[in-house]
Amino acid sequence: MHEIDFEVLDSQLAELAEQAKQAKSALERQRSLNRLIHLLSQPRVLYRPQVNRHPPDVHRDLYNETCQRVWLYVCRNIGQYNPQRGSVRTWVNYLLDKRFIDVVKERNGRRITYVPDIAELEKVMPEAEISDAQILQEYITQDPTGELRKKHIKGHPAASFQAIALRILAGKTWKEISEEFRIPISSLSAFYQRYLKKVAPILRQRLRH
Repeated sequence: MHEIDFEVLDSQLAELAEQAKQAKSALERQRSLNRLIHLLSQPRVLYRPQVNRHPPDVHRDLYNETCQRVWLYVCRNIGQYNPQRGSVRTWVNYLLDKRFIDVVKERNGRRITYVPDIAELEKVMPEAEISDAQILQEYITQDPTGELRKKHIKGHPAASFQAIALRILAGKTWKEISEEFRIPISSLSAFYQRYLKKVAPILRQRLRH
């Protein structure tokens, strides 16, 4: 197995974080963040919280959801990273640990408190409530107003909110969706969560009725 030179890796991550903070354009910033997330996503680079406290498939699911939240946070708050307090890996591992606990608590509480967790309806809800997930999936598929399929990532008409949401509901990971559309995870996640905030009230209303 290839050994990771963590000294070199930490240096690369620190440089990318600084580039993202000093970027003169949104495109430059996104490129640096995409590269940073790519390096952090490599096997054995980051800490895996509570790995022995959950069955492998459950832990993998929890960890993937945690990573999605952490990547979004990093993209939005890279300016808060302080190299004087530790390496990028140290910062991200801290975030992973905290967010993982949040994800576990939310699932144990059987409630949806974080908007992007719409994809977890089928996994989190008791059997009697599965129909709610089906209602949401049906609404997103039918898209009565046409807005969900109309809103897409700039330059990628196939990557509409509807297409992304249905893939998430189907259980696909961000990595799989990223590979399918050939769009970086950070760009996909940022677009999805930004637009989800706009349609979340409508989706919740569908559940209530």
